[in-house]
Amino acid sequence: MKVIIIGAGIAGLTLAWWLAKDGWDVVVLEHARGPRGIGYAIDFFGSGYDVAERMGLVEDLRKLEVPFKAVEFKGPLGQSHGQIDYATAAKFVKGRLFTILRGDLEAMLHEAVSKIPNIKVQFRETVNAIEERPDGAVTAHLRSGGTEEADLVVGADGIHSQVRRLILGEEASPLRYLGYHTCAYLIDEPELRTMVSERCLIICTPGKQLALYPTRSGQLAAWLIHISADAAIPDDPQATVRAEYADLIQGNGNEAKIVKRVLELCPDPGPDFYYDQVSQIELDEWSKGPVVLLGDACQAVSLMAGQGASMAMGSAWVLADELRKAKENPAGAAKKYHERLKSEIKDIQETGRTSARWLVPTSNWQLLVRRIVFAITAFPWLGYILQPLVAPFQKSVVKDSP
Repeated sequence: MKVIIIGAGIAGLTLAWWLAKDGWDVVVLEHARGPRGIGYAIDFFGSGYDVAERMGLVEDLRKLEVPFKAVEFKGPLGQSHGQIDYATAAKFVKGRLFTILRGDLEAMLHEAVSKIPNIKVQFRETVNAIEERPDGAVTAHLRSGGTEEADLVVGADGIHSQVRRLILGEEASPLRYLGYHTCAYLIDEPELRTMVSERCLIICTPGKQLALYPTRSGQLAAWLIHISADAAIPDDPQATVRAEYADLIQGNGNEAKIVKRVLELCPDPGPDFYYDQVSQIELDEWSKGPVVLLGDACQAVSLMAGQGASMAMGSAWVLADELRKAKENPAGAAKKYHERLKSEIKDIQETGRTSARWLVPTSNWQLLVRRIVFAITAFPWLGYILQPLVAPFQKSVVKDSP
């Protein structure tokens, strides 16, 4: 059996690894020039942790943890908006949690698949058309002009999926915009690195926040998010970022100096600058015949849910599991994969929409409530109060699967 996977991101690479282990010949097509190194920090737990554990990657991934011990929230003038001790937070999920850069996770998966001979990864390549043949197989017409034949095509090409458009049509509108824009980039500035120290510093006002945290390379990673009524990506994201966050520069304290320098160092649009809207993808169907969607292409939960990378790996494992059971019926396996995951994805998406107001508060009152919640986490004997909020994040489609 042969599969063509469109997209060499977390979902696509995870699926490639599992299918290759099951004896499939795997071709992975990626439109980018090479592996993507940019991305924001992700809390890695739940389904993703369980899949990585089965792949033998957990210990190596732990070595890539971002080196901060606490998350500290500040106002523009330096006023405290709360703090979370990272070790305390990890106790809520029994230590099965660590924070890494999304790009580092992707790089680890690239390394893992590179060791498997029946996986071929092609960069600067994607599909322009997909044709189902009478015998049930698929012909993929490549952007470069050639073709690839396969028993299954998987669209793991992200929230703006080309494969989704090819099988559902241009009129399909599954994107649910959550009202935020976000960006991320790396900063090489020793003075700022010293000011931030061993913490994730988040400077916030209602409707926006700017986060800075150290990386293992000695650089700082910047992650910014703000409310935007317009879903469209601006023509000049760099100018938008500098204008949008200028009001975080208040007074002459450290916070003002940090924000000013972070905005000055915002790069030009390119591979070292990530900018996108915060959205979810809601679809009634994830497949059409022997073509199936995976990860953000069909089930984007958004960064607000905090489980995007973990669910990308979890859903890849479920699809591989169903393909293993179905033997030579990939279309049937695709349907069962959807049935197994649809309610779980719906619940996670709802959690993301609900938690957005607390992750990025839009009023001073919400900032106050968030500060109180953070204060509770400092007292272990009060932790049970937060357990119902944490419980959904401990579920795993791997452990809980039939």
